[in-house]
Amino acid sequence: MKILFYLLLLGSHVLLAQDLKWNEGSIVLRSGTVITGKIHLTPGQNLILFKGRHQSEDWRQEVSEGGSQVQAFPAHKLTAVFFYDEEADINRRFIAVGERSSFPGIQLYEAVLQGRIDVLRRPRMMTSTSTEARDFDYYCRDHNKLVPLWKFYREVYPALDDALRQQLAAFIKANGLQRGNDANVITIIGYCNKMARAGQPLARY
Repeated sequence: MKILFYLLLLGSHVLLAQDLKWNEGSIVLRSGTVITGKIHLTPGQNLILFKGRHQSEDWRQEVSEGGSQVQAFPAHKLTAVFFYDEEADINRRFIAVGERSSFPGIQLYEAVLQGRIDVLRRPRMMTSTSTEARDFDYYCRDHNKLVPLWKFYREVYPALDDALRQQLAAFIKANGLQRGNDANVITIIGYCNKMARAGQPLARY
């Protein structure tokens, strides 16, 4: 098997990649430009490698890969990334969240649910490419406020209107859902989104 090695200098970090996995997809740049081609999601998912006809001037680091040109886009240059993961047989979407001026800056989060309340996730290990649910930290986002999923009942749930909270309470009781279980909380948020007539699951959890 041919093994591809390349060095990509990004700030003070050197990334070594080999045997890259590519998926067809689209990237929405911070400038609003949409480009389509082949996408590789690097471990830690804060850098996207792209192969396609489009040559972006927003930011580019070209490396050779079998005669093709590869462009590298850090998270702060992106708005969203979409691709079909053939291996997992699922559509995946990533969105850039955060501010460059505050730690940890802008990062890419994978969308699990999108709707009235978004559920997002990031890998716990920056070197991990795992798709196992236990290898991720989960977050919920309401009105652009991002909080850890375990704080849903403390910071998000109280802000919901009374009628919606009553519906959720009945749903939780009827299904015996435990508040301390991430999968249960995601199910509850999914029902909340359904009641708000928005949202659909993307990544599996």
